[in-house]
This record gives sequence, structure tokens and C-alpha cells, in this order.
Amino acid sequence: MIGALFRDELEGRIFELQSRIGAALAPYKVETAVGHWLDTLRGIEELINLPTVDWGDEPFERQLYALPVLQLTQHMPWFMSIRKRLLERFSEPFVNRFSNLMHQGAAIATSFAANGLAEATSGFQTLGSMIGYLQSAAAPFRRVAAPYANRMPWVAPYRATGHAQHLFAPCGTQRDTNDGCAVRPDGEARAGAPWHSRGCKR
Repeated sequence: MIGALFRDELEGRIFELQSRIGAALAPYKVETAVGHWLDTLRGIEELINLPTVDWGDEPFERQLYALPVLQLTQHMPWFMSIRKRLLERFSEPFVNRFSNLMHQGAAIATSFAANGLAEATSGFQTLGSMIGYLQSAAAPFRRVAAPYANRMPWVAPYRATGHAQHLFAPCGTQRDTNDGCAVRPDGEARAGAPWHSRGCKR
């Protein structure tokens, strides 16, 4: 009897949650919503792989990974200097995805902190800790995204591998660009703005 009541209560809460989620998503077009969602997943993959980039500049790397996320709005000059440096190396779409993800991370961190979730909040203290947090959650993201891969050309490898490692292709792959070095995180080549990954040197 108690088990049946518990099950009914649990199912009722699940139904209520489903209804709330459905109501929140109802105003959006399916294709547009999925497109933005997959674009966010792409930004997550790119961010996770950012530490593989060989900057050749340790002071900048320290500044990059120490960038505050929770208190991002209080450090906008710092953030803008990072954005400017990224634009020197990567395409504007890539940097825009990075920027959007940073603001999303700041909003998530603020929500966690407001609800007293100290451990979760700690994962969004800095860019470095946010990368670690997203790495731990990447597998579920990829599994959920897999069925929608054919909606976006850039996620084609999801169908075969379940992830987007092609965004940081190693030397010698079909996505390589000039002089055998890997393509940039967004898979787009741009003359005069090379980047290096996984020990690839030019």
C-alpha cells in the first residue's frame, strides 16, 4: 500500500515536471530550439578541448583558465581581453560560442549559489574549473545529442563516435589545413591564423 502511494506520488511529480518543461519549450520552434541546443553542445566540446591548444604563452594561459565565471560580470575588462586574444586565433563564430557559454555558465553558477549548492557552484568558479565540470558531464550530453546529429552537418561524427572529436582533428586527418597542422576548434580554416593542437608544430 505504502509502495503504491509512493509510486503514485513520484509519477505525479514526474508528470508535473514534464508539463512544466513542455510549457516552457512550447513557444519555440522545434528546429530552432534543437539548432541552438546543438550549437551549445558544440561550444561545450570546443571549450573542453581548449586546453589542447598550444598557446606558447604561459602567462596568457594562466590568465585564461583563471578567468572568473561566477563573478564574470564583475570582471568584464578581463573577459574582453580574453575574447580579443581568442579572435586573433579563431573565427568569430567560435569566439561567439565561447562568449555565450561563459555567460550561460555565469547564470548557472549564480543560480547554484542562490540555492545553496556550494559543491556545484565550485565547478563554475573559474574557466578552468568550468572545463572540468563540463568534462564530467560531457558523456550524457553526447548520448542525448546523438539522435539529432543529422540535423546539423557539423555533428556528423556523433552518428559514428558519439562525440565531436573532429572539432580538434589530429595531424594527418582529412580536416587538416596548411602544412599538416590540425584545424581550428570550429573546423574552419583561415589563412594567416594558424593554431596548434596535440603537439602539432608549424
